[in-house]
Amino acid sequence: MSKKFSVSAYLENESAILLVEHVKQKAWVPVGGRIEENETPFEAMVREVSEETGFSIGKECEPIPIRSFELGLNDLVGMLSYDQHAVLPQGVHMCFSYLLHTRYRNITKCAEYTNVRWLNWPEFSAITRKNGPPLLNGLEIPPNVVKNLSRCFSILHGSGW
Repeated sequence: MSKKFSVSAYLENESAILLVEHVKQKAWVPVGGRIEENETPFEAMVREVSEETGFSIGKECEPIPIRSFELGLNDLVGMLSYDQHAVLPQGVHMCFSYLLHTRYRNITKCAEYTNVRWLNWPEFSAITRKNGPPLLNGLEIPPNVVKNLSRCFSILHGSGW
């Protein structure tokens, strides 16, 4: 099974988080992708956000400072989590996730996804209370994304994690 480093960016606007309906994964996920050779996770996140939304860090969006005791880090800019999860048939993604604030919702779409959804807390809460995997428009939100969405909403609503 191959292992790839990747990044994901949870973009927040007005307390809602952007998810995209990914063509290959057939699931709702945040924007993101693989880390390229000689690229740091932060550089990869900046590139992926630009490629998949048209947003530039520092112009249309910026990382949200997060104090992460779970990661053993203190005020790592925008770093939400690190996790490893299977992405079939590719293998395992070792993913660095970031939380960013954007002032805009009008993104420039790319070929990697078909639809976008700004998911707010009441919607997220409602779909995660049901039995089985959370679904949006009949497509799953993967467990690692559910975990990170929970962290995002906890941070945005001031309860920490």
